[in-house]
Amino acid sequence: MKLELSHCPDVSMVKGAISRLENATDIRLRCLSGSVWITVDGVYDDVVLEAGQSWRVPGPARVIAQAMESSTLRFESTPDCGRVPAARRLQREPAFA
Repeated sequence: MKLELSHCPDVSMVKGAISRLENATDIRLRCLSGSVWITVDGVYDDVVLEAGQSWRVPGPARVIAQAMESSTLRFESTPDCGRVPAARRLQREPAFA
């Protein structure tokens, strides 16, 4: 699903569902329920957001979010949507040793 942001849309996703946001700039992703795997073009480390966590996209970039279980993810385009604890980062293994 490709998203267009207006204010702070909540996206409900079933396990395995994917949402994509092109050219994200000044966007904070907030996991309201479940857990979501986040990949950003040009960023080496992926991020997993669990319920109650948020993470700011180092944009502009394409963002791909995949639900690891049934989840609700908010795409916040303005600062008045609230604050929650930071997400944990995942370290990728180098492709070649």
